[in-house]
Amino acid sequence: LAHQLLEARDQEALMDNLSTLVKLFGPKSVSRDSLKGFWGELAFATWFESADRIVAAWPGRPDARMDFQSSAAKWDIKTVEASERTHHFGLHQLSSENDWIISIVIEESPIGKSIHDLVANLSQRLSAENAFSLKLRSAAFLLSPESKTLKFEIQRESLQPRLFSVRGLPRPIIPADANDFVLSVNFVMRIPEKHEYINLLRADEDVIRDDAHQVLLGS
Repeated sequence: LAHQLLEARDQEALMDNLSTLVKLFGPKSVSRDSLKGFWGELAFATWFESADRIVAAWPGRPDARMDFQSSAAKWDIKTVEASERTHHFGLHQLSSENDWIISIVIEESPIGKSIHDLVANLSQRLSAENAFSLKLRSAAFLLSPESKTLKFEIQRESLQPRLFSVRGLPRPIIPADANDFVLSVNFVMRIPEKHEYINLLRADEDVIRDDAHQVLLGS
């Protein structure tokens, strides 16, 4: 199978071989939290008119400190299914005051969109190279039955998607004499209501606002 993967002559053959590889050696199931997290990243990418540009800023590496990186900024997508803006953080994600956090609050809905829907929407707006890259990144999720059946929509009003500066966000304080022993810190934070933010979307549209676009991607 590995030989077939290396010898694949086109994208379709490579995807078929990769799907077989994921089925054999990949995770047998994808957690709901993982599905929600990937859903949020996909939904965010679909809000940009410049789909190729936003996908190019999405490294997709599990070890990356932030989900996205452009020449203008770095930012992480936090997606939660809840009635308040509460997210999981790693302390290392708040190490640069110049970075940003995207907060997306979602709810399950039969009229919402699935991961399968979002991948299809985004793929048709991308160059062939970026569409292929997206399919590779999505392979493990698309093989999960929930990629078609689990549907979400974003919440609006006070819980609409927002862009928060890392600067000034609350965080745990690690004593200086513990730095050599504490290797990582993970915590849950309810983002303060008074923390400065930028609304991400235009009113009643799934389209990124100009001021948010400027912050994340520049002109």
